[in-house]
Parts: sequence; C-alpha cells; structure tokens
Amino acid sequence: MPAKNEGNVMHTVVDGDTLVGIADQYGFRNWEIIWNHEKNAPLRAQRPDPQILLDGDSVWVPKKEPKLYECETTKKHTFRLKKLWAIFRAKMKDENGTPYGERAYKLTVDGQDFHGKTDGEGLVEQKVPPRAKTGDLTLWPDPNNLREVLTWKLQLGHLDPAATVTGVQARLKNLGYYMGELDGQANAGMKAALAAFQSEHGLAPTGELDEATSATLEEIHDVAGSSH
Repeated sequence: MPAKNEGNVMHTVVDGDTLVGIADQYGFRNWEIIWNHEKNAPLRAQRPDPQILLDGDSVWVPKKEPKLYECETTKKHTFRLKKLWAIFRAKMKDENGTPYGERAYKLTVDGQDFHGKTDGEGLVEQKVPPRAKTGDLTLWPDPNNLREVLTWKLQLGHLDPAATVTGVQARLKNLGYYMGELDGQANAGMKAALAAFQSEHGLAPTGELDEATSATLEEIHDVAGSSH
C-alpha cells in the first residue's frame, strides 16, 4: 500500500473499505476531496453512498496538495489539525420492534471504549476511528438491572451495496428477517426473508427483489441507521 500522503493512484477497494477509511489511509482529513474528483464520476454514478463500496471498486486518489498560509514571522501561530472520524449508527429495538430508547451502551472499537446513551428512538450514534473494521456493542436494556446485557459483534464497513445479493442478505439479516449465510446466492431462505419483509411493508410478497423492494429495503435499513 502507498505510504501516507502519497496519491495520484487508483485504489482498489477491498472488503471493509469505506471512503472515510481510504481518505485516512492516504492522509486526507476530508473524504469529499477524493469522492468529488472528476476521475471518480463513474464510481459516484454507480455507488450513491460513498461509504458503501464493493470489493473490487476503483477509487482515484489524487495527490495531496499542500495548503499555504501567510503568517507574520515575529508572532506565534497555532494550527489545529481536524481529526477524521467515521460515524457508527445503529437503531436498537427489541423483538417486538420497540426501540431501546435512552439506554446506556458501550461501543468498543480498536481497543477504545466509547460510552453513551441511545436517543428516544433507540439510535446509537458514535464517532469511531476511520479505518476500524470490527467492534463490540454492549447495551443495557433494563436501567434497573445492570447485570442484564445484550451484546453484538460488529463488522464495520463490510456492508455491500443494496444492488448486490450479499448487500440484500446483509440488510435483511440486520433487520432480523434472514438467518442464513451471506453467500451471494438468491436461495430459498433469502426469498422467504424478502417475502416477509415485503409483507410487513405493504409490498406484494413475491420473494423477488424488484425495484420497489430494493428501494424500501435500502431506505428502512440505511436511512434508519442500522449497522454498516
């Protein structure tokens, strides 16, 4: 891999990459500089969410240009560098779909512990290191019983685009409809999960991934903030 601050290269995405992680790898503090480069126009047309890329995608990384500042030589000047973070979001609900609102949580990523509370809708929203790939989330569902905990193993940045079979399987799994493997096969389990999802969201329960189902699945999962 190129050293930090190098550029003018075509970066090949591997599983777990996101734009914010790629930006950090090459020394950028703003991923939009990479994403909005003219050479990435084809990728922007193909991937509406820059943080959800597919293994094998190509991202053009321009060479970083130094910023010049005019300063008086006889005075002391302080420069503060902006730190780049990724944002982890997940809505926590019980088996009946009731949000775990105002519940304490602990998110452990890269050996760092982040503590907080979900909002009224059960949303966890936490800044995490930009190149983190895995994590652990602990939730205390009952404020009166701190010995009761719920835990999840997280794969950060591993969500494939919604147009792929693995992306559909992962979203259905995160939402509790699909229990199978993310094998990229439109198997019977995936079709049954799709039919259940369609039925619960006012769509014809065909078990097939049509345009309306894909759009609804992406909206419910990605906009609502399920883990990715």
